[in-house]
Amino acid sequence: MRCLALICLLICSALPALSKDKTAVDIGISTLGTYVAPSAQIAPNFQLRTPLYVGRLNRQITHDGNKLDSQLSVTSGHVMADYFVGPSGLHLSAGIAVGGYELTGTAVNPTLDGTSYPGQFDFLVEQDRRVTPVAAVGYRRETGSGWGISAEFGARFSQLELSTSGQETLGTSQRNSFEQDIDDLNRELSELPVIPFASLGLVMNF
Repeated sequence: MRCLALICLLICSALPALSKDKTAVDIGISTLGTYVAPSAQIAPNFQLRTPLYVGRLNRQITHDGNKLDSQLSVTSGHVMADYFVGPSGLHLSAGIAVGGYELTGTAVNPTLDGTSYPGQFDFLVEQDRRVTPVAAVGYRRETGSGWGISAEFGARFSQLELSTSGQETLGTSQRNSFEQDIDDLNRELSELPVIPFASLGLVMNF
């Protein structure tokens, strides 16, 4: 992620030189975490934007009677090209996402599909690709005083995958059954072909 931060820093430093009209910075909250998004107008209806997302959440999750101590973290960034549809503030966006969600945790004596497995198991849920296309529909409204509001709904063209460790201590029969249950969970995750997100922020124009 140091590489991502360096790329975003270089792009942000170049935005004033790219801008033909104005630059701006969005600050807000998203299902991807809190974010800051420098942007620059590069043509009458086009804008280059580089949102950077950071977030972390620790909590205990209860799923099918299992208690899981988990940590959800996200460090990611987008490089987006925005096309504004007339003066309405509506824009269509496409670009590249780097990084993503990472959910880690521990479960003790979990029960999967009615079968209990003794021991402690670590799990990891993350995107199957760290670099992936992203598309979105957004809205930006200027107040005329240098401030504005923004909203965005989009999706990363990636899926979530579950991996585990700890099943090595099980007997052969139980280990095969456990791994089959994990495969079933991954098939369920694969039914969602994209990872959706939504964002809401304030805009500071320069």
